[in-house]
Amino acid sequence: MRQTVEEKRCAVYTRKSTDERLGVGRRGRRSVRQGLQAVGSWYPGGPVLDKIAREYGTQNLISFPKGRPREGVSALSGLRADLCVSFSGLKTALLRYVQSHPELDIPQVVASYQEAIVQAVADRTRTALRTGNYRALILGGGVSLNSRIRQVLGELCAAEKVELLMAQPKYCGDNGAMIAALAYYR
Repeated sequence: MRQTVEEKRCAVYTRKSTDERLGVGRRGRRSVRQGLQAVGSWYPGGPVLDKIAREYGTQNLISFPKGRPREGVSALSGLRADLCVSFSGLKTALLRYVQSHPELDIPQVVASYQEAIVQAVADRTRTALRTGNYRALILGGGVSLNSRIRQVLGELCAAEKVELLMAQPKYCGDNGAMIAALAYYR
């Protein structure tokens, strides 16, 4: 699950936002895999999705929804909806697109889907950064290996004059290391 947290001191956090059910990386991999399996395409998602999307670029993209939950949705547990991400309609939009377009340009679909996810995260991150006086943004987890999210959040942080902290790509594959580090401080 993707969460935006404000760190008060080491291992002391205030939760600012969340995405519903699955995190960004899992949502992207699972949805694209399920959508494109319908046409007999590839598996697994993450790095393959990134490579295909990077090679396609960001021109001539399909418009997929950038989900945001409505205020008052119980799943938000009182968090601000404008800081949360919901991919509820995104998976459905992908499946409907795949079903209604028998002649798919798979790189276009993959790049478009990834861009919808990246822009949803970037929009909420921009809003979050503008609500406080932050010095840094930490990008972690397996999704932090994605080249597009690294690029977009890097540009966003530069524009907002906030340092972007992220691990080298070789350390981005296993969330278990992050959980172990957090457990050490608790």
